[in-house]
Amino acid sequence: MFLPTIPTQRLALRVKPAAERKIRQGHPWVFDQAITKQNKDGQAGDVAIIFDQKKNKFLALGLYDPYSPIRVKILGVKQPIQLDENWFRAKLTSAHTQRESLLATDTNSYRFIYGENDGLPSLVVDVYAGIVVMKLYSLIWLPYLAVLVKLLLEISQGHTLVLRLSRHVQRHTEALHGLHDGQILVGELADPVVIFREHGLRFAAHVIDGHKTGYFLDHRHNRKRVGELALGKRVLDVFAYAGGFSVHALAGGAREVTALDISTQALQMARFNAALNGPADRLHTLAADAFAGLQ
Repeated sequence: MFLPTIPTQRLALRVKPAAERKIRQGHPWVFDQAITKQNKDGQAGDVAIIFDQKKNKFLALGLYDPYSPIRVKILGVKQPIQLDENWFRAKLTSAHTQRESLLATDTNSYRFIYGENDGLPSLVVDVYAGIVVMKLYSLIWLPYLAVLVKLLLEISQGHTLVLRLSRHVQRHTEALHGLHDGQILVGELADPVVIFREHGLRFAAHVIDGHKTGYFLDHRHNRKRVGELALGKRVLDVFAYAGGFSVHALAGGAREVTALDISTQALQMARFNAALNGPADRLHTLAADAFAGLQ
């Protein structure tokens, strides 16, 4: 496992009164123009401590991002925190506990971490049948990769971890320390196309080159609901991508389904996903720009 060792420092910041109010109200971001004072230059992942204007007391702590106009991503407000393994373990365990009811269904794929929603801004982690896919939307997490990788695998009981990087992060090659999009950090991947289950249906995700982490797991409940409404209906799935809604509609008893997407590769995956779950003769695909194809 190749993980760079990246030292961090602590920064002291003050922000405008309006930004202070937003922080107190729970806003997770501090924009660059809101910073009125900073004791020194910072690097991605440095710990930014924000002090209030009136009493110079601790207000919030976050991670510094010099590559983004969202200069600080907030991790804690009012009470100081220590960014050690215990803090990360508590965050990840809390997030996983909230997903346990889903895992009691016939599902082995789920969104483990969803950025700000789980108190870990710019970090998304999806799990596909034991394959953990971690996507970074900011360089702030690079200094903390070792603890993240260790705990994500431990808590999810995964066996392989794949690193995905957003286009914004990939542009800063000088700051990546040799890391790259699609890199397998732990374990082995016999096939980049991973078969997983979602509410009893089978799907495939390309975890190395697929959009996002390979699939849009955050639409899982919506797909299930479409399946529940589809009995006897003709269904049009626009922006179909890999056919998640289409497959649920077919499983729900739709008379026929048309999947429309501009990507022929995505539609090929949609047909593959449909075939994973039985005869796909009721699925029709149309490769076209969605707005033109609807004419």
